Parts: sequence; C-alpha cells; structure tokens
Amino acid sequence: MHAMTEEQASNRIAMLLDGKYPQDIRVRKEAESMADAGLDVLVICPRHEGESEQETIRGVKVRRIGSSYTFNKKGWSDIILSVTWRHPLFKKHLENILSEEKIHHIHVHDLPLMQTALDLKDRIPGKVIMDMHENYPEGIKSWFVWQNSLLKKIKNRLFFQYSRWLDYESRMSHEADHIIAVVDEMKERLIRLNNIPEEKIIVVSNTEKRDIRSIGSPEKIHPRFKGKFLITYVGGFSPERGIDTAIEAMLEIRQFIPNVNLVLLGSGHSGVISYLRKLVTESGLENEVVFTGKKPFDVAMSYIEHSDINIIPHHLNDHTDHTIPHKLFQIMTLGKPILVSSCRPLKRVVDVCNAGRVFKAGDAQSFASEVQWIYSHKSEAALMAKQAKEAIKEHGLTWEDDAKRLVAFYKGLN
Repeated sequence: MHAMTEEQASNRIAMLLDGKYPQDIRVRKEAESMADAGLDVLVICPRHEGESEQETIRGVKVRRIGSSYTFNKKGWSDIILSVTWRHPLFKKHLENILSEEKIHHIHVHDLPLMQTALDLKDRIPGKVIMDMHENYPEGIKSWFVWQNSLLKKIKNRLFFQYSRWLDYESRMSHEADHIIAVVDEMKERLIRLNNIPEEKIIVVSNTEKRDIRSIGSPEKIHPRFKGKFLITYVGGFSPERGIDTAIEAMLEIRQFIPNVNLVLLGSGHSGVISYLRKLVTESGLENEVVFTGKKPFDVAMSYIEHSDINIIPHHLNDHTDHTIPHKLFQIMTLGKPILVSSCRPLKRVVDVCNAGRVFKAGDAQSFASEVQWIYSHKSEAALMAKQAKEAIKEHGLTWEDDAKRLVAFYKGLN
C-alpha cells in the first residue's frame, strides 16, 4: 500500500458498509470514482472467511473488521441494532479505526449504520453523510412477505417494526449533516415527509458508465436456450421484485410465443425461492420458466445482451417508488430491449429516454400485452433500445454525471 500525503490523510473519508466490498456495486462505483478524483477513501466493512483484513483495491483502501462474518452473525447483529440502533461489530472496532486512520468525514452506506456513526461524530473534525440506497422502512414491509418460517415471522414482528424504523429514519435524516439520495423521488419524499431542507440532499443514482464494454458472449449462455425467445430477469429475488407477475403472465405469453423461456437469473432467501418455484409448478410452467441461480457478472451481462426482452417487473409500493436498480442503466447502456413496471423512477427514466415499454405494475395481463407488442414489433423495439443508449447521455443519466456531482460535493465540504 502506498503512503498517503499529509493533505490527503487530513481529508480521509471513511465509508461504512455492512456488506461485502468490492461486491457492492454502488459502494464500489462511488469509492473508485472518488479515489480517481484524488480523494482518500477508506471502506470499513465486516470480514468474511477467506478475506484479507486490509488491502487496497483500485486506489481504495479497505479494512475488514471482525472475523468469519456469517449469515447467522449478521442476523444477530441486525437484531441488536434494531433494539439499540447500534451495530455491535462496528461499535466495537470503529472508534479505534477512526483514531488510527485519522478520519475526517464518515460516509454511511444506508440507514441502519447511521446511529453507530453519529455516536462518534465528536471524534472527527468533519461531517457524517448518510447515503440512502433505498426506502428502508418501506422495504421492511415488503421484504418478509413470503417468509414461511414461524420463528422468522416472530423475529420480524418483534424487531423490525415499520413505525420504529420510520421514526428512526426521520431522526437520522435530521441528524445527518448531509444526505445522498439514490433517486429524485427519494429526495422529494424526504423533503415532504421529514421536512428536510432541499439543499441538504444531493442525488447520486445507480447509473452506468458511458463506455461500459460488451463483455458478454453467446458461449456463456446455456445451450438449452438456443433458438428460444428469451425474456430475462437478472437480479435479486424478493417479494417486491415482481417476479411472480412475470411468471403468471407466462401462461398467456406461451400461447403466442411457443418457443419462449422466462429466464430468472439470480438468488434470494430460501422462502422466496420456494414460493416462486411453487408458483411455477402450480401453473404448469416448468418447461417455460428456468431458474439459473446466481451467475458471475460477465455471464449475467451475456444473458442481458443476448435476450429478446430484459425485464424489471417491480411491484409498485413506497419502497420501489423511491429506489432504482443498476440493471436498468446497464440494459439501456448496452442498447437492449427493456420492459419495466410502472414504478415511478422506472417509468420516468424509460419515458424520458423513450427506452422501452412500460406495463402496469402487478398486472400479468398488462405484462403479457407489452411482451406481445415487442414480439410483434421487433424492429421498432430494437431501434428504441439503441436510441436509449444515446438518450441517457443527453439527459445526464450516466455514472460520469453522478460521479462528477459526488466528487464536487466532497471537494466542497469543509
């Protein structure tokens, strides 16, 4: 690791992440762009088995705390945090790290870790910034809908109450020095709901780089899909993602596209997977719907590039209306056909860029109708997809635009 200059060290920014680095795409893009601009960034996150305690990745210093941060350990940490609002692992290690590393600002990745960081605000000369990846209180209402474990249902009812998290979000929004929101809709919500001053919030979205390279190839797609009309979902599996709507729509879609496959590429909690597989079986769609499991990034991009339609079928609620997925911009930047639900951020971007088609969220009939339109208007859909790539540049919806805004924000801090 190279030594930092005195000037850099005096303005070191600690990013707190209760997740894996560099696997978290949003955190990685932010950290690397800030480091590329000459800012000194340190990511602090839990250490999983086999990971180094310290390393530097593309100019970003990483310190991993604890050891063997398993799924169960995270579960217990989440419970303790939901009761005390302090994360036990970060609380144990953070004070010493802040002193050793001479931290100036703390950048907190998402709502749960905010109080843990604010407890140490008097130990740093700079600011505490809250980076809100999503509408966390509303997410709690939807994430556990398909949970079939009685123990987990009791745990969620006791420790993850919507009203408590909504109140916590309000307090943290006021106590944070600055807020980074993921979409305009989230910024508007914070201003309206919590009376947060507009100038306190900047928007840094989950956009993609303009020069994203085409790394996919047909060879990375399973041979079983050769000659098929592919409708592909790439991403996490959870109740709010609307995958159930896409599955239900396949009953009608297979009637007008005989060689169709709905490809579900990703993973989620076992209860979610069980629910979706049961839906497929009960609908008699075993031949049309394929679960591939989670795949490496280059394989996922291969499916996006070589699918006939890429879908983002999110259900409409106050969670999905206030966040936006990376894959929207990945699909658009690659110039591929896209079908999204009518969630506000998805619809806004697709409409502004004339990037694809929009169906009524949660409506399988509407989903099927839009698939039929794309299937019947292949050349128009392809042209729309290609134009989207240029449209996102024209409307400032690229990572270069968001990175510039993020870097300018930090360089303007005292």
